[in-house]
Order: sequence, then C-alpha cells, then structure tokens
Amino acid sequence: MKRGASKGFVWLSAGLLSAALGLIFVAKFLAVERDSVNLLLFGAWLCALLFLFTLALLIPVQMRLDRRLEVAFNGLLVVSAVAITLLANIALYKRDVHFDLTREGSYTPPEQARQVVKSLNRDVSLTYFYHDDDPQALHAKELLEVLARSNSHLHLRVVDPDTNPALARRYGVKLYNTAVVETDGRRAMVENTTDLAQMAFALVRVLREQVKTVCFVVGHGEFFEPGGIQFHYSHAETLRAHDVEGGGDILEGTNAGFDRFYLALTNLGYDVAQVTLSKTRNLSPRCSVVVDGGPRTVYSAGESDVLTAYLAAGGRVLLMYDPESAIDPSVEAMLARLGIELPRATVLDPTDHYGTDPEKVAVPYYTPHPITEQLALTFFPGVRPIVTSKPPDGVKVVPLFASTKDSYLRLEHGLGEAYGDVDSRQARVSSDRGEASPMASAQRPGQRVLAVAVSGRWPGASTETPEFRLVVIGDSDFATNAYFPSVSNGVLAVSIVRWLAGDESTPSPKPETYAEPQVVLTNYQMKWIFVAIEVILPLSVVLAGAVVWWRRR
Repeated sequence: MKRGASKGFVWLSAGLLSAALGLIFVAKFLAVERDSVNLLLFGAWLCALLFLFTLALLIPVQMRLDRRLEVAFNGLLVVSAVAITLLANIALYKRDVHFDLTREGSYTPPEQARQVVKSLNRDVSLTYFYHDDDPQALHAKELLEVLARSNSHLHLRVVDPDTNPALARRYGVKLYNTAVVETDGRRAMVENTTDLAQMAFALVRVLREQVKTVCFVVGHGEFFEPGGIQFHYSHAETLRAHDVEGGGDILEGTNAGFDRFYLALTNLGYDVAQVTLSKTRNLSPRCSVVVDGGPRTVYSAGESDVLTAYLAAGGRVLLMYDPESAIDPSVEAMLARLGIELPRATVLDPTDHYGTDPEKVAVPYYTPHPITEQLALTFFPGVRPIVTSKPPDGVKVVPLFASTKDSYLRLEHGLGEAYGDVDSRQARVSSDRGEASPMASAQRPGQRVLAVAVSGRWPGASTETPEFRLVVIGDSDFATNAYFPSVSNGVLAVSIVRWLAGDESTPSPKPETYAEPQVVLTNYQMKWIFVAIEVILPLSVVLAGAVVWWRRR
C-alpha cells in the first residue's frame, strides 16, 4: 500500500472510531426517545465495523517479527476483532432498530399498535394463536415480533393451536388467529383477526383497572338517538384495503349520528349508555362522564338542576352547543357563574376554513393542554363563539382553540346578543350606552374562542368535594359520523372524553374511523397549492426554457 493511501486510511479509521464513540456518547447522554437512541447506536455499530475493516487494510499481511510474537500478534488481532464484533452485535440486538423500506410500510405495525406498545410501563402478556397456513396470520406474527422487540414490557408468545391444543383449551380459544392479552389478573380476547390495531385496543382495555361509563343525554333532539346505536359494516375495495388488514372496513349509519364516536369509546374500554335527565335525580353513581351533544329543545323543569348538582359534586361534563342548540336559561346561568357565556351566533373565518365555505372553521393551532396534545388540524361545520370572563376563585378556565383574527360573527335572527373579539369580550354591546350595535360588533374582525376546558372546585363547595371538569365547545357536528373521520376531529372528541374521565396516563391510540381515507385542506393551504401548481411551476418551466434559449442563441 502506498504511503499516501496508508495515511488516508489512518485518518479514515480514526474518523470512524471517533464517530462511533461520539454517537455512543450522544445516545447515552443527550437522546431522549428510545427510537432515537437505538438509531444512534446502530450508527455507532456501523462505524465500529467500518473501523475494523479499514484497520484490517492498514495491517500488513506479513509482520517482520519473531515467529512466536507473530503468532501472538495475529491471535490477539483475531480475538480482538471477534470480541468487538460480538459485543457490537449483542448491543445491537438489545437496542433493536427496525427499518421498513417498502413503499406501503408493509412490515411496519399500524400506528395504534406502535403508540400503545411504546407507552407500556408495566408487563403485559400477549398470546397469539395463529393459523400456520394463513399468510396474513404469519405476517401478523412477524409484526407482533417487531412490536415485542420495541418494548421489553410486552411479553409475546405465538402458538399454533394445532400443535398445542391444550393451551388453546385452557384459554378458551375456539377460532384461529385469536389474541389473548393479560395483565394483573385481567384478560381481553380478540377473536379471528390479523389486525394489530384491534389487538392494540385490546391492550388498552386490559390496562384499564376500572371500566368507566360515558352517559349521553337524550330527550332534547340530541344526535345520540334514544334506543341505542344503529349502524352496520360494509367494505370498500380500495388499495389500502388490500395492503392493511381492516383498511376496507366501512361503517354505514346516519350522517348526524354518533356511531363512530360510540365505537371509538367502546374500543378504548368505555361503557356507553344513554341517560334522560328528567328520569334521574343523581348521575354520580352511574356516569363517569356526561355528554350532551347538540340539544334542539330546552331542558324541562329540574333537568338543569340535576346537571348542576352532578358538576358541583365533582362530575365530568362535555357540552357541545352549536348555533342551532337551544340552551336553557338555567344552564346559561350555571355557565355564567363559571365565567362562560355562549352568544347565539355563528363564527365565519375567511382565512382558515374547510374548502370554500368560511362557515366551516378550520383550526390548525391549539393551546397546550392534555386534550390538544395529539391534534393536527380540526374543522367545525358551523361553530358558536364562546365568551369568557374572570372565573370564580378555585376555578380555572383554559381556552383550547380559537378562530383567526380575521373571523367575524353572523347573528342569527332572534338568537340574541353577540359579542366582539376576544380582547374586548368582557364589554357587552349596548346601544343605550352609545356603543356599537350588535351587528357592528359581529362584523368587526377578531379572534373568537371556540372551546374551553374548565376545572376546579365548584364555587361554594367544601374542600372535601372532588374537583369537577367541564368542556364546552361551540359545535357538535364535528363528532358526528359525517365529520368524525376528517383530519383530527375524532381524535379531539376522544381526547376530550379521556381528559374528563381522568385517563391522561393511559395509552391513547388514534381511534378507528371506519371510513375511507380523506385529504382535507384549509382554504389557506388550497390557495398556496394553487399558486405553486398553476403559477410557480409553469413560470419556472418558461423561465428555464428562456435561459436555455438565451445560452444557445
């Protein structure tokens, strides 16, 4: 080897060794997430092997040493190389990194499964009874093994019931491709499936120490219909349906129903029930969370008192009041006591909205809160503004999200008074005092709060009373079948219930929507896509052609 080449290899080997040590240092002391640590250690492993390779090129084939020294030197080199390689591979095995280079991500578990397994902090056993002659079952088995390597708390056992029928009988398994999840004496079973998303939901259910009931209020024209949920499944022949197990499952129900919302909650282990306020005096023993979505008639006498007493005793309530909702005066008084008012108007946002309709307000930015952690984009087809004032002592009101500063209000005929923007929301419009008229205030652009989260101890309650939680949002359509699958609408609906139920510490996989995938853009995004495709791209081609012509003329 020439002197210059030898010197270059020396520098290369030194650089590779430094890179390996640097990656190990970063992974040990700076990286936070497990996946990032594993990726850095994989890079260190690769640099270490390349270092050995370049070092081998630098060592001469024959050493001018004594015979014994030469044997000892060669033996030391072999032992060192084998030891380094063995240690590197052991470290790589313990810090597994999964690469999926397929376009469809065929060898990557679904997002729900990755989220749940990544957040496991206790030992969970998953036994999968698969059919050895089923290609989809074998593929599911491989993906489960990938998940098990990502978190040591997941203990996986794959069993062919034909070779171990005794174990299948002990678990009560009667069908192929059945997953049994166990932890702390609790057990959940998913039969006849190769869908890892359903197994992930089973993991969430078995981790739940207590089953909580979400009660939907009925009797006032709410979207949760009395008599139970009415829907059926269908199947769509799409490319995703062939690539992803369960990707073609479609739920068919009324657009105004809460069927998808209902299924998302039951998948996460909640019980769902309906409640009529006029037929009950106490909601506390039965309902962990109370939801009233889009009432069209006011409460009858005494119903608002039941809801107020439930909140005062530390209850958890979600109120979804859109512009068409009829709010009982006693409910308005209850909310006003907490510093919340609901002007009966509709927010229109010419900047961020869905499609070309400014009434369908889109929200891409959120206030940091446990409810908004996983949100990317939501939109609301007809949303009511919320006005907040100073809450009483011991009560905290957090605006979750708002429209843009260019939004304005449309007053509905006979729906009462509207308020101005957030900065001046405490100043009521009153022509008697010489201020602007309600219509002028509504037309003045300004940011409008669309949802608030309220928590604390009820005013006047004793210190032993549990803290209540309340979420008020100016729309109920976003959680219906028609809009639940769109962008993060379903995630928002489920996140609100989870926060109200106090389940922030449990895994939160993305809910199943049982709908065909959609691409939803705001008006702002549509404008820039139009400018990029219809203006910038053609002009760049013309400009490139002009440059070529100028150089060749």
